[in-house]
Amino acid sequence: MATKENLVKFNGFSPEEIGDDHLFTGLKTPMKADAFKLSDAEKKDKIAVLFSEIMNVMGLDLTDDSLKGTPNRVAKMYIEEIFSGLNPANKPKVALV
Repeated sequence: MATKENLVKFNGFSPEEIGDDHLFTGLKTPMKADAFKLSDAEKKDKIAVLFSEIMNVMGLDLTDDSLKGTPNRVAKMYIEEIFSGLNPANKPKVALV
């Protein structure tokens, strides 16, 4: 459990000191060294399992036809849409017109 006493400082600043002002944390997205160890398909599979657990905790019936595919749709949304720009393979090509 995170407490004020054991919070990690970033560049000497606590999360409370940084708040929504992220100027002190740098412009580069902080990524783990193994961020691309898993394929996109493997990431989607893991996210779907974890989101199924979230839905279970919320009491949603995953056997219902309207919810059955939701974990996979959410996983696809995260990997192929929201966070797709983190993958260097998706970096736009530079072109001169």
